[in-house]
Amino acid sequence: MLVPFESLPDHARLWVYKSDRAFTPEEKSLVEAKLKAFCEQWEAHKKPLQSGFSIVDDYFILLAVNEDNQEATGCSIDSSVGVIKDINAALQVDLFDRLKMPIKLNGNIALVQLSELKKKLVNGEYPENLRIINTTAQTLKDYRTAWEIPVEDSWLGRFVPVN
Repeated sequence: MLVPFESLPDHARLWVYKSDRAFTPEEKSLVEAKLKAFCEQWEAHKKPLQSGFSIVDDYFILLAVNEDNQEATGCSIDSSVGVIKDINAALQVDLFDRLKMPIKLNGNIALVQLSELKKKLVNGEYPENLRIINTTAQTLKDYRTAWEIPVEDSWLGRFVPVN
């Protein structure tokens, strides 16, 4: 059961998918159509899942489920991964690459190889106000309160030299 993304509660379960490049306006329309159709029929154990989605910063697909009435189960989660794989193939993007980290640099999203980012952090080569996009958010509260976080507050903080 599709509901507006913004209406889902803070405790709604969240999956974040990051594209390896920005979506074009036409691609965003395709993603929206596929996710709308999917959420309208998404169910677990023949019970509808109250769900919504958002495309953020032209790079991120956020898919959320309010599990108050019905939990997302293994098969229903697999079906959501299936629609994401369909989008992945249709747009020829990579929505599953975990080795590129999204950062906010000069107000823009940039994707940086994890190994390169670690090296630059250790060497102090990024500005002090560097922000990481928190793709590990697991609930809408995480997204709403800690989507962009200072690198020091992320798991990458251990690579930032202490002054």
